[in-house]
Amino acid sequence: MKISKKIISYFLVSLLVFGTFINVDASSFKDTSGHWAEEVIEKWVSEGIINGYDGYFNPDDSITRGDVAVILCRYKKYETIGQNTFKDLSFDDYFADEVLKLSYEGIIYGDVGGYIRPFDSITREEAFVMINRICKFKGNTVKQFADNDLISAWARDDVLALCANHVVNGSEGYINPTMNITRAEFVQVVENMNKAVSQIDFTTVIGADDQWLGKIK
Repeated sequence: MKISKKIISYFLVSLLVFGTFINVDASSFKDTSGHWAEEVIEKWVSEGIINGYDGYFNPDDSITRGDVAVILCRYKKYETIGQNTFKDLSFDDYFADEVLKLSYEGIIYGDVGGYIRPFDSITREEAFVMINRICKFKGNTVKQFADNDLISAWARDDVLALCANHVVNGSEGYINPTMNITRAEFVQVVENMNKAVSQIDFTTVIGADDQWLGKIK
């Protein structure tokens, strides 16, 4: 029986998230030494939020929507699995439960055709919107990027809110909203989110999300 290259690729991507066969300590990755995100990668691998595989982390590879769902569910420890109404999501998919948990929480949605596109690489603005649906940050400071006009209307408020709360920064004056976010970049955003949330005094925030009180360190 022949196995398509596409299936093999999906399988290898899943190993990068779950570390099914070999869980490698971050300090021993062959491709993170000297990388700008080396320290934060080490931190979140040690927290069990994301793993490498066979000695590699592939920090500059893009990350899929399904893998982002796995990471965010590990971070937030969501438990309730929503109904599967998506045409392209199978319960056999390694990320199925996590996608449906995020769907139940209102963190991820399908498109108008009923597709969730879990194997698609996620863009920066798509990732930022999902992050801010968790954080619920507000911000009315208009951050001026050279490519502000490229931020989709549906993502603009969330992108600018994350900028105002120092979760997201541009690069050399650009936010690059439609470019795919890399594994390293996404881990850095999770780190920034964690720092920003840790500064919130939940005893004075009316209606604060109780789940944050039990967030990981």
